[in-house]
Formats: sequence, structure tokens, C-alpha cells
Amino acid sequence: MMKEKVKYIPWFPFEEAEGKFDIIKFCHTLEGLTIDLLKQETEKKTLMRVTFPGHSTTCRYLNETYRGKTWQYLKQVEDPCGPLFKVEGRSDYIKSLSEESYTLTDEFWFKPYYIADIESTFDIASQEQPQIELFVDNVLVKKIESIRHGSLKNK
Repeated sequence: MMKEKVKYIPWFPFEEAEGKFDIIKFCHTLEGLTIDLLKQETEKKTLMRVTFPGHSTTCRYLNETYRGKTWQYLKQVEDPCGPLFKVEGRSDYIKSLSEESYTLTDEFWFKPYYIADIESTFDIASQEQPQIELFVDNVLVKKIESIRHGSLKNK
């Protein structure tokens, strides 16, 4: 049996998403998954908030062993690299969810995302592309609204 290759593709929703970030906070509730990322080495405090809606998102917080597997691939990605990745192919997480749900995960447009820094990693399955907000010195300067995958033209 041939194993499907999984590709982690850097995702830059806007120019400021490039570069090194630290995950400084995350909150996963029934309302959604919110991850705050602080950009390293900038004059102004640059914070990116990524929010996946709760009604259509699940995630797992990964341990060192699993991160080691993906780190080999991520090292090959050209710098500057941001913390956000869209996953092309079916991630291990999506595969396990599909097996448990008898393919409902596929039918309801769940797509994999990956958010990582040097110490924390989130493997995410969501029916929606996340909302992303960019704050510079605590002022909201850019915002991208969440979009359901089923309504995107390029799946």
C-alpha cells in the first residue's frame, strides 16, 4: 500500500505573518480555538491572533515525538517562514478523525492546519479557514474573516 505524502505549506495571510513567532497563549473552548502569536525581534509589539470557530474545529496539542516527525520536513521550508501552515494531503490527524467518524470528516469539508513554534505545536482540523487579526502595539491593523471551506473556489 502506497502512503499518501503530506505537505506542509507555509501560509502567509498577509506580509506581516512572515518571520519567527512564539505562541504565547491558546484557549480551546466550545466557542473555538484561539492562538496568540507574538512576533520575535520587532521594534513594535506585533501580535497575530488566529481563531478557528468552535462549532467546526477540533485540534490536538502535539508532543515532542510527533513534532520530531514533522520538523524534518519543516526544516526544508525556505526562510523566512511563519508559524502558519496549510496542510496539503491528509494529515495523520485528519486520517484518524476520518476513521473514527466513518469519513464524515471528509464529507463536511474538514481541512488540516498546523501552527507551530519551537516549543508548541497544534494539529488542527477545521471546516473553516480561520479568522486572523493582526495587532501592532495593541491596535488592530488588519483582519481576515473566517471562510467555510465549502464556499472557497479553490479547495
